[in-house]
Amino acid sequence: MTKITLVAIGSRGDTQPYLALALGLQRAGYAVRLCAGDNFRDFVMGYGVEFMPVGVDIQHFINTRIPQVLESGRNTLAAIRTVLREGLAHADSMWAGIQAACEDADAIAANFLGVGAANIAAARGVPMFLLHSTPLIGKTWSAPPPTFPLRHTPGWMNALLHELTETLLKQGLRGMLNRWRAALNLAPLARWGWRFDALPEITIPMLYGHSPAVIARPADWPTHWHVTGFWFLETPETWQPPAALSAFLEGGTPPVYIGFGSMSGRKPEATTRLVLEALRISGQRGILATGWGGLAQSDLPDTVYALESVPHDWLFPRVAAVVHHGGAGTTAAGLRAGVPSIIIPHFGDQPFWGQQVKRLDVGVRPIPRKELTAARLAEALTQATGDVALRQRAAVLGERIRAEDGVQNAVQLIERYLQSAEQHKGYKRL
Repeated sequence: MTKITLVAIGSRGDTQPYLALALGLQRAGYAVRLCAGDNFRDFVMGYGVEFMPVGVDIQHFINTRIPQVLESGRNTLAAIRTVLREGLAHADSMWAGIQAACEDADAIAANFLGVGAANIAAARGVPMFLLHSTPLIGKTWSAPPPTFPLRHTPGWMNALLHELTETLLKQGLRGMLNRWRAALNLAPLARWGWRFDALPEITIPMLYGHSPAVIARPADWPTHWHVTGFWFLETPETWQPPAALSAFLEGGTPPVYIGFGSMSGRKPEATTRLVLEALRISGQRGILATGWGGLAQSDLPDTVYALESVPHDWLFPRVAAVVHHGGAGTTAAGLRAGVPSIIIPHFGDQPFWGQQVKRLDVGVRPIPRKELTAARLAEALTQATGDVALRQRAAVLGERIRAEDGVQNAVQLIERYLQSAEQHKGYKRL
């Protein structure tokens, strides 16, 4: 049986799509293990997938360091570079975990933060795939990269911004990659002349786990870059909602969902007060997700229900709108449900996803976290719940996304590459 190791470095939202892909590969007959943050052991194994720890509790880093960076006033690219630099301090610990997970793999797939695994594939002569939930890298003239969520930019500028983004990422990661390459007896990467999908030893297909109905595949992309559709993790059929949650949903008009995923704030009580005031002004009922997002569970009115977490694929179709931070996974779940989104971007790719939702006109204009007030959130809630045309557009897009099978599309692509006789130095063009 072919053994495939998936490396997923990041938060719960970063890990979940790759767990969905792991399950799809298992159903196709592959032996799959998932290497992820140590804190996701129970989450991954609960779905029957073999788990290998990367050696770091990534969620702890996200919860403690990112809020400090967010409050420092840095721009998006500077903040990303800061977090990337500090995250690299854990690189050697992660390297041991990644090596162990890939030791006997017949093929390796990794998200961008796990790109170091490509060196193992190169050294061992096994196929490698790069997986993306956000098109962070993917040079094109058609749109700027997520690091520069601009509008109406000329094609040459889009290409230049992509080149700048990838150059900064390569230079930021090259030292780490070369340490790992030296341990594998591979020649060091030069300052120039290589790409993340084209190391000296291997060409790497890239699979993008987003819907073409949300971000179309650029016509100028190479043939080994593929858009598959979102990779959704389905809730087990045996899962049942808490009785109190079902009673709340049935006890009035559809509420709005409000949660900020892994973007833990250092002032959850203030955030909760702001949210409650916005709900009061707009006259909406609300469901507050208080898990990693740091919303405080204080005394709440009868019109508000608080929970730690709940499967988005179950809850979102039952609410009037979703308010969230704009992570790729939560954005995808909201779009799939066919309800309007209100995105409060905090960091990283979140402004990009907020812009995409607004561009598609299936949500309101995003409100950056630093600009969030009760009045602005109340106005957005009123628009998202009352604009009939907006709600209809969101419903239509949701139908299109539900008709896709991103996991199956990705599995089929991986199978075709694995079956190809030319797996290195130029995969067979499919």
